[in-house]
Amino acid sequence: MYFTGKCDGPSIESFIKERKSACGDMWPHLVGFKLQGDAAIWWKSLDYKEMMRLSNGEIEKILLDKWSQGENKDKERTKSLFSCEKSILQVHGCIHKENIIVSINPSCMHNFINVQLVNRLQVPIKNIQSIDVEGENVQIFKDLKITMDKYVLHSDFYAMDMDKVDIVLGYPWIESVGTININV
Repeated sequence: MYFTGKCDGPSIESFIKERKSACGDMWPHLVGFKLQGDAAIWWKSLDYKEMMRLSNGEIEKILLDKWSQGENKDKERTKSLFSCEKSILQVHGCIHKENIIVSINPSCMHNFINVQLVNRLQVPIKNIQSIDVEGENVQIFKDLKITMDKYVLHSDFYAMDMDKVDIVLGYPWIESVGTININV
């Protein structure tokens, strides 16, 4: 069974069910071989290494969010790799005498940096990679180093135009830190 993303083909739900049945726990690693058309183009636009760091359930959620034709068809139901729920914590900080707001948000699948902050800090362009995600050209700052007291984070940051925050530390940051206890 192939999945194309079109209405005349199998639903994403039946496609996932068939892949799980045929491949067991390895289905996310093999799903790309059974995608065609728009679905294959979209899958190839994703960062394979980032995708393979996710759990099977998270990959399933991405597929369902992107391709499900559920009851809210009129509403934009698709959540891209860049969608985030509300942050759990915002921290005010400073980078090179620039006041910044850092949002800690484990629902984001990536870390983000505000385009205006990148310009103000004059981040070197040697580590920039551009990719196409859902028809948009997105810049990724590869292996950007952010230091917070004694903690140093080396991670990829997607450049986005954001209104209220300068940096979003998403799931990759949470995963790198390990267990976090927050007492509010």
